[in-house]
Amino acid sequence: MAIEVAGAISLRSMLKKLPVALFMYYVPVVICGYLGTMFWLFEYFSHFRLQQFWLGVVFTITFIIMKMRGPAVVAAGIAVLIGVQSLLPWYIPRQVAAAESKTVRFLYINVWLRNTNHQAVIDLIRRENPDVIIGQEITQAWMEALRPLKADYPHGMDLPIESPQGIMLLSRVPLALVENVKIRSYNGPTIHAVLDLDGKRVDLVTAHLAAPMSKRHVEARNEQMRAMAEYLAGLGGPKILIGDLNCSMWSPGYAPIEEVTGMINARKGFGILATWPVVGILPGIPIDHCIVSRDIGVSSARVGPGIGSDHYPMVYDLVIPISVNVGNPHHDRQSGRPRLGHPDVEVQTILTRDSRVGWMQLGRLKTKGEGVSHAAPWGNRLWRSHPIGASIKYEVILPARSRR
Repeated sequence: MAIEVAGAISLRSMLKKLPVALFMYYVPVVICGYLGTMFWLFEYFSHFRLQQFWLGVVFTITFIIMKMRGPAVVAAGIAVLIGVQSLLPWYIPRQVAAAESKTVRFLYINVWLRNTNHQAVIDLIRRENPDVIIGQEITQAWMEALRPLKADYPHGMDLPIESPQGIMLLSRVPLALVENVKIRSYNGPTIHAVLDLDGKRVDLVTAHLAAPMSKRHVEARNEQMRAMAEYLAGLGGPKILIGDLNCSMWSPGYAPIEEVTGMINARKGFGILATWPVVGILPGIPIDHCIVSRDIGVSSARVGPGIGSDHYPMVYDLVIPISVNVGNPHHDRQSGRPRLGHPDVEVQTILTRDSRVGWMQLGRLKTKGEGVSHAAPWGNRLWRSHPIGASIKYEVILPARSRR
């Protein structure tokens, strides 16, 4: 009898210590998630803010039941911090100024190259009836399966690859331009398309960034993210980025996309919308994104059903302004030549078109007045957006060897 009592006491003591022991691991994990800029491995912990929040709630309730006031206060504080700082902002809707607009539905699907459930994807497309489809991890087999859709989606580009790098864009909206711009192609091509909405142009960029499987891959993804942010910053008018960025909104690698471009994640106001991995009822992490310029509204953003992929699809209804000319007033995209007819623009150099970054300048560029040239390792770019009607003058000083 004495042995049984001692065993019961020992088990009870162990069960009481277990939550405390687990909590001692939980706290540094949460802290490391905020220190991703210090060490690349710490970034992994930043993606799981939703899970960390609910664990904080569970620890708080557990410690209250166990009458452990100190740990309960710490756990509650962590849960409140994560909830207020990382989660709550994504549930607060944003307002977009009213303007003449058109709603365009975008369907994003990372099909997963190992997935053979082609019919589930086709059924999803028929059911959602999107205007634009973006597919990633597209192989030749997937393109063959989706080929019948091209009757309804005659515009676009498909670049199938027998790896996660394959990408596809199908559109029933006419395209003024579609090309592979190859922005730091660590994980495949980058498609840049220009949607023509009744004569109004909207830039759409889609890419699949490198998966952070090692320090080298994290650095490659971050470099590609920065380069893409610079590219987007140079596009005038409404613009959209859609793709698997292989990081959550809380990752330090994600920050340049919003900080450099001034764009905003389309899920804001609609919640976390976790997309990966597909693991039953367990919550995943949000690594698939639609990021829009602030003049674009979002009437709906939601996660689609499972389609046999390791990612959930995403459906976005974007409200795009069409009441103003959204084309860049300083160059003609299709002809590849500067638009010199603008009364406030003076260009005194030779320009060339490079599909990787846009406009390149062959000399050394200075700007006067309100014009701003955006410095970058590959040269100064004349194609950065300016307000229509701004007073802009470009003065170019060519290198000595170019002078005559």
